[in-house]
Amino acid sequence: MEQINADEVANLLEGSSCAQLEMIINDAGLYAGYDNRDNICMDDIVRAFSVIRFRNLCKEQGAEESVDIDAEEIKHIVYHEAGHVLVSEILDKGSVNYVYFDNCGVRCGITGYSMENFKRTGYLFSAQEITLCRTLAGKIATEIVFGLPDIGCSRDIDSAVDILEDMLGSNCTFEYGHYYDYLCSDLDKHSSHSVVTYELARYSSIAQRIIMKNREFLDVLANTLLEKHYLLRSDIQRIEEDFNIVEGGNEFGR
Repeated sequence: MEQINADEVANLLEGSSCAQLEMIINDAGLYAGYDNRDNICMDDIVRAFSVIRFRNLCKEQGAEESVDIDAEEIKHIVYHEAGHVLVSEILDKGSVNYVYFDNCGVRCGITGYSMENFKRTGYLFSAQEITLCRTLAGKIATEIVFGLPDIGCSRDIDSAVDILEDMLGSNCTFEYGHYYDYLCSDLDKHSSHSVVTYELARYSSIAQRIIMKNREFLDVLANTLLEKHYLLRSDIQRIEEDFNIVEGGNEFGR
């Protein structure tokens, strides 16, 4: 093997099993062989990893594994993923392991977050807020750049609503009155749903402010991803070093 960074491989495959690691290395070897190379490189590993991830994603969504995607749609996908990366990194530096998009497979990209960071902060209220903001950031980034609604983000919205409902109900984040939401009257349910709607808009505004303050950083992330097809943690860190990033500060007002 050549040009292999063991730390990057560990970040990329965080949470994977030994069997998955073996499969990815074997597939990477095949890609090197197809190119008449004796050694595998990092590009081969990322390619093998992404093929498996996208294949699993297609199964989850019931989507086709191969669709035609035009250049404009690719730009939307790239900026969507760049938005996730930007907000996550500004609110929790080092929280993104990788970001990848496929221009000849499915209509989406994948951003992988550090499980280690979540284990450190996952039970804190601030960690839930960070997860909310970065989940909504892809939609916000796309709409800022292109001025059009992002209609390909239903999974992100569903995830954000699930997080808010947990915060509102089982975690008693806002007030105890919502704890038994689904056991209460329709009026109480309507009140809880109104809170979720309000908080979705509020956290979207926080993500929007962060992105607007760091628009140049967003553009460089997106253009680099468009050129390279993937960014690993070290790639993201190198880009960050070239910018005077405007951090969120006390964005949550707490």
